[in-house]
Amino acid sequence: MTTFVIFAEIKLKPDCLDAYIPLIKYDAEHSLRDEPGCKLFHILLPEESSGDVVHLYEVYESEEDFKAHKLTPHFTHYFKETKALIEGRIIQRLTILE
Repeated sequence: MTTFVIFAEIKLKPDCLDAYIPLIKYDAEHSLRDEPGCKLFHILLPEESSGDVVHLYEVYESEEDFKAHKLTPHFTHYFKETKALIEGRIIQRLTILE
């Protein structure tokens, strides 16, 4: 089994950070609590930022665990509620060398 990582850059629409943060925190908390395959979920803010970019670093036991994550109620809630807040996403799929 290969450890699977998602590194995402979320570009928010102007002045949407305050609305976005509680939604991504909810998703992260439930991912770690409710998904045995989710090993790490960090929400990262650049030190020098205009407040419109958020990075996500998520570690799963496998790609299958990540696919299952995208079907959970907390993820579908996050995805639906943030559609109007997000301008764009860059998603990198990575593996950890062990």
